Amino acid sequence: MSFMRGFRFCSKLPKFHWALVFILFALILMPACDPAQTFGAFAPTDSASETTPSAFTGSNATVIPLAAVGGGGEKFNQVIWLSDGGLALAAQDELIILPAEAQMFQPQSRTSLKGDLPSLVTAAGSRQALAWVSNENRVFAYDMAANPEPQPVGESDSAITGLALSTNGELLAYASYDGSLTVVQRRDLADVQNLRTWKLPSWLTSLSISPDGKRIGGVSLPDFTVYILDANSGETVQTLEWINPAVSSLYGVAFASDWSRLAWYAQSAVFLMTLPDGKNGPMLNHEENISALVWSPDGRHLAVASAATIQGNLTPAVIIWDAFSGSKLSTLPQDMAILHLTYSPDGSQIAALDSAGNLRVIRLK
Repeated sequence: MSFMRGFRFCSKLPKFHWALVFILFALILMPACDPAQTFGAFAPTDSASETTPSAFTGSNATVIPLAAVGGGGEKFNQVIWLSDGGLALAAQDELIILPAEAQMFQPQSRTSLKGDLPSLVTAAGSRQALAWVSNENRVFAYDMAANPEPQPVGESDSAITGLALSTNGELLAYASYDGSLTVVQRRDLADVQNLRTWKLPSWLTSLSISPDGKRIGGVSLPDFTVYILDANSGETVQTLEWINPAVSSLYGVAFASDWSRLAWYAQSAVFLMTLPDGKNGPMLNHEENISALVWSPDGRHLAVASAATIQGNLTPAVIIWDAFSGSKLSTLPQDMAILHLTYSPDGSQIAALDSAGNLRVIRLK
C-alpha cells in the first residue's frame, strides 16, 4: 500500500522531473565501463599488477589479411617472429617469410618456399634459421643468409611429434611417435651429421633445447611427464610430473627461453613450474579452452589465447599474465578466435593468427 502511495505521488511530478528520474535510473543500472576491456587496450586488470612496468599503458592492433600474401589466408596455421624482425608463416603447402621494414611488413617482398609441406615449424632465436617437418616426415633446415634453398637434415619412418632448434641454429632435435629422438649437428651446412638416434620410454612433443645446447626437453602427453635428456648421450637426467592435474588431457608444455621455468597447459589451465628444481608455481585458470600459448622473450609474461567474459559476453581474447605472481595483467579482446601466437624479439609486440586467416600484430608498448 505504501508503495502505491509513493508511486501515485511520483506520477504527479512535472515532465522535466520525470526526465531526471529516468536519467538517474539509467545511471544506476548502467554497467561500469572498464577501459581495459576496450579493443586493443593493454592495462592491468587487478590490484596485484600495480607494480607492472609503465610499458603496459596502451596497445594497438593491426589486422593484415593474408589472402593476398599467398593463396587463401585461412591455410596458415603457425607464425614465428624471426630474429631480424620478419615473420615466418607456415601453411600446409607453403612457408612464407615476410620481411619487416620500419616495423611494417612487406608482403610484396616475401620469400615463398614450396614443395615440402610444413607441419611442425621452429626457429632459432639468435640467427635467421628455420626448421620444419613435412607431412612426409622429412626434416628441413633453412638458413636464409647462408643458403637460398632448404636443406634436408633427416627423416623418420614414424610420425614426427616434436621439433626443436637451438638458439644458435647449430643443433636440431626431432622426436617420433615410435619413441625415438634424433639429434643433428649443423656445424657446416654442407656436412650435416646425425649424432645419434635414441629410443625413449615414450614419444615426446613440445621439444626444446636448453640455451647452452647441453639438454633437450620434451613432454610425454599420456603420462603428464617432462623428460630432460643429455644432448650428447640421450640419457634421461631428470623427469618432472604434473601431479594430480584437474584436467583429463594435456595439450603440451612450453619452456621459457632461459629454461628457468616451464608452463604446462591443458584445457583451460596453465600450471607454472620452476626449473631445474621442479617447484610448483601459480595456476592460471581461464574460462574456456586454450588455443595458443607463448612466453615473452624475457620470461616475465605469458600470452594465452582463450576467451573471457567481457561486458557480459564470452569473447575471444589474448590474455597476458605475470609469470611470477600469476596475476592477470590484461585481457585483449579479439573478434576472431586465435590459433597461434608469437612474441617479437624485443617483447613489444605479439603476432597472432586468427581463425579467419588474418595476421594480427598487437603493439604492447
